[in-house]
Amino acid sequence: MRWLVLAILMLAGAAQANEGCGRLDWCDELVVFYANGVPPLPQDAVQAQALRQDYLQLAIAACQAGDPEACRSGLSLTQSVQADDAQPRLFAAADRLCDHDTPAACTAGLGLRLRVGLAPIVAAATATARHRHEAACLAGSDADCRDLRRKLGFGLTGMACAEPDLFLRMVVACIGQSDSTCPAVFADIRTAPALVAGVALDRLRQSCDTGESGSCYALARLDGSRPRRDWYLAACDAGHPGGCSELGHLFYVQFTTGKGDVVPAADAWARGCDLGHVPSCHYLKHLSRQ
Repeated sequence: MRWLVLAILMLAGAAQANEGCGRLDWCDELVVFYANGVPPLPQDAVQAQALRQDYLQLAIAACQAGDPEACRSGLSLTQSVQADDAQPRLFAAADRLCDHDTPAACTAGLGLRLRVGLAPIVAAATATARHRHEAACLAGSDADCRDLRRKLGFGLTGMACAEPDLFLRMVVACIGQSDSTCPAVFADIRTAPALVAGVALDRLRQSCDTGESGSCYALARLDGSRPRRDWYLAACDAGHPGGCSELGHLFYVQFTTGKGDVVPAADAWARGCDLGHVPSCHYLKHLSRQ
């Protein structure tokens, strides 16, 4: 009976694994897995290249909508994907963002290559971004907190030390949100001073306890007081598709090392697939070919 259930789950995954990759981070994950043959996916250069094309179109759209990290990842992709108009469109969008109020876009656009004295341009964009969003963020506007973090860029590890109140506001602003900048906000907790990190983790734990799936998912990589499996299970049970996917990977590793069968992995990926997590659908599809 368990194998019949597995077969049904795999068929469901196969039906949904032919619809592109859906999101930039999901495209990135699938490209890496197919390009390198990371189990349960086979090495498939054709599939990886097709997904890169999807990735590039999503990156262009996100870059033009104001996401500087999408500009950067899209420009990186133009080295391996044939798309004659992609690079100038990305450069133009990044430069518009840089000239407006997004310093994180300045080094992704033409500015780094052609402008003399990039530092004053970045400083001006930073000042504009802070003027537009910082006070509103500290006053309680979650949207302004996320916009400011996105515009300032990734890797702002010093903010937790120099501006702990602003950093903690950004953490709170990301709780319960699927904004693309939030994973970087949560990742910065790792390098925050102990007191600041402790406050941030307490906020996430309280949120997870109330059923907020994204907080449970973030804690799997931040809080070693419980096994990752427990956090991912809590996230999956609360409806986080990525939590289900990661849970599936943990079960799959157990299966490949002879510590269990494959059904729990298939079940977790089926839950992720049902929640719209496109990579889970791909993993489920290829289990039948193991």
